[in-house]
Amino acid sequence: MSLKVIELNDGGIKIGSADGIVAESPGFAIIFGENLVLGTDAEQQARLHPTSSYNKYWHELSVEALNHGNHLRHTADIAFAHLLHLAEIGEIDAETIFAMPSSYNHQQLAILLGIAKQSPIEPVGVVDTAVLAAVAAEITGSALYLDFQLHQVVITQLSVSDGSAHSEAVVQIPGVGSQNFVNLMMQQATNSFIEQCRFNPQHNGEYEQLLYNQLPVWLEQYNESQTNLVLELKTSDATHTAKLPKEGLIASLQGYYKKIAQELLPLISDNRTKIILNKRLASMPGFLASLPPGASKVVLKPDAICQACIDSADSIVHHSGSIHWVKSLPVFANDAADEDRSVNEELLPTHVLMAHTALPLTALNRYSVGSSIDSMNGFVTLDCKAEFSHNGHTVSGQQRLNLGDVLQFESAPEPMTVIRVNNV
Repeated sequence: MSLKVIELNDGGIKIGSADGIVAESPGFAIIFGENLVLGTDAEQQARLHPTSSYNKYWHELSVEALNHGNHLRHTADIAFAHLLHLAEIGEIDAETIFAMPSSYNHQQLAILLGIAKQSPIEPVGVVDTAVLAAVAAEITGSALYLDFQLHQVVITQLSVSDGSAHSEAVVQIPGVGSQNFVNLMMQQATNSFIEQCRFNPQHNGEYEQLLYNQLPVWLEQYNESQTNLVLELKTSDATHTAKLPKEGLIASLQGYYKKIAQELLPLISDNRTKIILNKRLASMPGFLASLPPGASKVVLKPDAICQACIDSADSIVHHSGSIHWVKSLPVFANDAADEDRSVNEELLPTHVLMAHTALPLTALNRYSVGSSIDSMNGFVTLDCKAEFSHNGHTVSGQQRLNLGDVLQFESAPEPMTVIRVNNV
């Protein structure tokens, strides 16, 4: 029986093994009488049953009494039911490591281990998710990990000493979780449908749920080179199509982005600080461009945390029977010839957008003679001997390019935005 990993992020709890991600289940539950619907099935019905839905039971894990007039005593009861669900869909019946968010406390850890031991899951280790992110990103100095959860973003400071990554200060930013983003984007989409189709998808629960379920599909189609998101909702009597301007969508999200940036800025020690984040947060329209300039950005692949946990199992599992929360792990640099599993290449730049035209990165040679583009080792780097503007700063030499960066060359008629064009 292979070792399993449960990555506890209520936006999507992942079950991993040496073979990759086995299953994923968001932290949603709906109570119907004596029965609970959990995970994806619950999320896709939550707007239909708002008074019977729960999505904060992992965020607020405790044994404090719930007063909802049903058989659930506390959030730990719902979490226990979800663990049973995870054990079923992930086929967990053996040793398991829990990757815990830095925002949890030791009382919540004790509750988790207590309910896990009453399930088919056999916990053999607990490790800080942020430290696993540091291992996956192979940090060599200071770094910040942004954990994107349902109801908050958690920033964890990371450092390396004596060959090991350590988690340090933790900052919780409430009100900027994925559900907050979704609610705001749903309102923007609703406004577009009302203005363009005279149709209000939030007029009843059925259409509101349909809107919620379709939003991830529309965002999957999002591309930096697009000017609009095309929204299509098929109801029982009609198909409604509207356009959501990209600039308006990004502008509506700026309040959340600024809130995150304000917490990040004091924690960035220098331009060598890495900002580590997952694809869900990196994929939010305009988010990468909102991050403080200068700091390098590492976008983890979906299985990076689980894989780092499997690779570090010997440093996490203590077969003596005692389990403690591991907050420090050795960082091993992969052989240069190995495939980089930590960086999501799907989010690497391919083009620059000047005016309304997408140009391949190689076109930068027209405006910076003698420059070169290097896309080795999971990053894209521009090497330019002449001075140019990079995110408002005058620079020269090697500069790492990230999505959303703004470049200005003396011989170019307009600034350029670094983007990715898919299927190139």
